[in-house]
Amino acid sequence: TLHLRPSYAVMLGMDDIEKYEPLVGETIKYQKPIIEKVELDMTVDVPDRKTVVLAVEKAPGKSNDHLLIVTMKPTIIIEEPEKPRQFPILSTKPTPATQSAK
Repeated sequence: TLHLRPSYAVMLGMDDIEKYEPLVGETIKYQKPIIEKVELDMTVDVPDRKTVVLAVEKAPGKSNDHLLIVTMKPTIIIEEPEKPRQFPILSTKPTPATQSAK
Protein backbone atom coordinates (compact mmCIF):
# COMPACT_ATOMS: atom_id res chain seq x y z
CA THR A 1 0.00 0.00 0.00
CA LEU A 2 1.39 3.38 -1.02
CA HIS A 3 0.09 6.75 0.07
CA LEU A 4 0.86 9.19 -2.74
CA ARG A 5 0.69 12.97 -2.67
CA PRO A 6 2.22 14.14 -5.93
CA SER A 7 1.93 17.75 -6.97
CA TYR A 8 3.06 19.73 -9.97
CA ALA A 9 2.72 23.25 -11.26
CA VAL A 10 2.81 25.03 -14.59
CA MET A 11 3.47 28.71 -15.17
CA LEU A 12 0.75 29.90 -17.55
CA GLY A 13 2.04 33.44 -18.01
CA MET A 14 2.82 36.70 -16.25
CA ASP A 15 0.57 39.47 -14.91
CA ASP A 16 1.80 43.07 -15.13
CA ILE A 17 1.00 44.81 -11.86
CA GLU A 18 1.30 48.45 -10.81
CA LYS A 19 1.19 49.30 -7.12
CA TYR A 20 1.78 52.46 -5.13
CA GLU A 21 4.60 51.84 -2.66
CA PRO A 22 4.45 54.34 0.24
CA LEU A 23 8.03 53.61 1.37
CA VAL A 24 9.36 54.68 -2.02
CA GLY A 25 6.68 57.30 -2.59
CA GLU A 26 5.87 56.25 -6.12
CA THR A 27 4.09 53.62 -8.16
CA ILE A 28 6.19 50.56 -8.93
CA LYS A 29 5.65 48.06 -11.73
CA TYR A 30 6.37 44.37 -11.39
CA GLN A 31 5.31 41.05 -12.85
CA LYS A 32 3.58 38.26 -10.98
CA PRO A 33 3.57 34.72 -12.37
CA ILE A 34 0.25 33.00 -13.10
CA ILE A 35 0.68 29.48 -11.77
CA GLU A 36 -1.71 26.58 -11.93
CA LYS A 37 -1.01 23.89 -9.34
CA VAL A 38 -2.48 20.41 -9.14
CA GLU A 39 -2.21 18.30 -5.99
CA LEU A 40 -3.27 14.69 -5.64
CA ASP A 41 -3.83 12.62 -2.52
CA MET A 42 -4.46 8.92 -2.98
CA THR A 43 -3.72 5.47 -1.67
CA VAL A 44 -2.94 2.61 -4.03
CA ASP A 45 -2.11 -1.07 -3.60
CA VAL A 46 0.57 -2.23 -5.99
CA PRO A 47 2.80 -5.32 -5.79
CA ASP A 48 6.58 -4.93 -5.64
CA ARG A 49 8.14 -4.07 -9.03
CA LYS A 50 4.77 -3.78 -10.77
CA THR A 51 3.64 -0.66 -12.58
CA VAL A 52 0.69 1.47 -11.52
CA VAL A 53 -0.92 3.92 -13.95
CA LEU A 54 -2.65 7.02 -12.59
CA ALA A 55 -4.89 9.09 -14.83
CA VAL A 56 -5.29 12.71 -13.77
CA GLU A 57 -8.35 14.43 -15.18
CA LYS A 58 -6.74 17.73 -16.03
CA ALA A 59 -3.24 18.53 -17.14
CA PRO A 60 -2.08 21.97 -15.95
CA GLY A 61 -2.46 24.70 -18.53
CA LYS A 62 -4.68 22.56 -20.74
CA SER A 63 -8.42 22.40 -21.24
CA ASN A 64 -10.47 19.72 -19.52
CA ASP A 65 -10.26 17.41 -22.54
CA HIS A 66 -6.56 16.72 -21.84
CA LEU A 67 -5.55 13.82 -19.64
CA LEU A 68 -2.28 13.49 -17.75
CA ILE A 69 -0.99 9.95 -17.28
CA VAL A 70 1.44 9.27 -14.41
CA THR A 71 3.18 5.89 -14.16
CA MET A 72 5.30 4.59 -11.32
CA LYS A 73 7.02 1.33 -10.54
CA PRO A 74 7.75 0.99 -6.82
CA THR A 75 10.57 -1.25 -5.64
CA ILE A 76 10.92 -2.39 -2.06
CA ILE A 77 14.51 -2.07 -0.85
CA ILE A 78 15.41 -3.71 2.44
CA GLU A 79 18.80 -2.63 3.65
CA GLU A 80 20.68 -5.17 5.69
CA PRO A 81 22.48 -3.72 8.69
CA GLU A 82 26.13 -3.33 7.86
CA LYS A 83 28.38 -5.60 9.89
CA PRO A 84 31.22 -3.77 11.61
CA ARG A 85 34.54 -4.43 9.92
CA GLN A 86 37.61 -5.11 12.01
CA PHE A 87 40.80 -3.58 10.73
CA PRO A 88 43.82 -5.93 11.02
CA ILE A 89 45.85 -3.40 12.99
CA LEU A 90 43.09 -3.11 15.61
CA SER A 91 42.59 -6.85 15.97
CA THR A 92 42.84 -8.25 19.51
CA LYS A 93 43.84 -11.68 18.25
CA PRO A 94 47.60 -12.42 18.56
CA THR A 95 49.42 -12.58 15.25
CA PRO A 96 52.47 -14.76 14.60
CA ALA A 97 54.72 -11.67 14.74
CA THR A 98 53.48 -10.64 18.22
CA GLN A 99 53.72 -14.18 19.57
CA SER A 100 57.37 -14.61 18.52
CA ALA A 101 58.35 -11.27 20.08
CA LYS A 102 57.44 -12.52 23.58
